[in-house]
Amino acid sequence: MSTDVRKVLTDAGYVSIGLGVLGYQQAQTRRRDLQGRLGSAGECIGARAHRLQSRVDGIQEQLDGRAKNARDRFDTRAREMREIVDEQAHAAIDRLQDLGDELSRRVEPLVERLPEPVAKIVEPLRNRMSGLSGSAA
Repeated sequence: MSTDVRKVLTDAGYVSIGLGVLGYQQAQTRRRDLQGRLGSAGECIGARAHRLQSRVDGIQEQLDGRAKNARDRFDTRAREMREIVDEQAHAAIDRLQDLGDELSRRVEPLVERLPEPVAKIVEPLRNRMSGLSGSAA
């Protein structure tokens, strides 16, 4: 039995080509499998990202609501404090005017009894007190 070199080389070539085709098919199968896994992983990551974004949006809405409530409470409290300050300021001004009027009422008779040179010195003070109290001198 003699070995035909040509036949052996031809068979070897066919075997090599067959192995190459089988290797290529196996690579294609693995590529498709890997694409499927990556696609599933991508969908999973996308779903998780969507859920996380939903949670972040919910938290943002809560924070916005709390910030608005805090701002509203602050504005209300500031208005209340302004009203209190205005009332106290008006009460203080009224009291000062009353004190000025009382002081003018008590000082006027004394100023009239002062000697002329002393009355001239006291007159600017008296006028200023009258201006502050809102009463005529």
